[in-house]
Amino acid sequence: MKLNYDNILKEVKRIVRKYIKNDRPIGLAISYFDPRVGAYWVSGGNYIVLNGNIISAMDAWGRTHNEKEALIKVLLTHEYIHSLGYEDEMLTRKITSKIIEKEDGKESLEYELSEKGPWEIFPFIVSYPYHSDQRIEIVGNFDSESTDYIM
Repeated sequence: MKLNYDNILKEVKRIVRKYIKNDRPIGLAISYFDPRVGAYWVSGGNYIVLNGNIISAMDAWGRTHNEKEALIKVLLTHEYIHSLGYEDEMLTRKITSKIIEKEDGKESLEYELSEKGPWEIFPFIVSYPYHSDQRIEIVGNFDSESTDYIM
């Protein structure tokens, strides 16, 4: 089953809006870089860039669709909060974890990922042989709530 990034973002925006009371349109791109970085958002930018090597590692290690969705949800939540003006990394981690805790509970994989980090929960990500690639793939049909035109 293919990941539906748009549906994951709808959930992310819903829960973030509930607690931060802020919203903005955002795009998603996928690039391939060091797997010690899950995703990033460039200050002032309009795209979250997700590390495709992490998804490749999850696929190679046979992780479930739900595990991949949980990981993407946490990464997108964290970077989306950055895009709302929260530049401090430690504060953004705390906010992400608190929102995930309130929405998914302390027993959820999402909460565990937000508290410990993906690399502690899925340590194989860092050792997975990865490739670096300068290309950035724009993900279409992303943030469909914020757009009334075809991307």
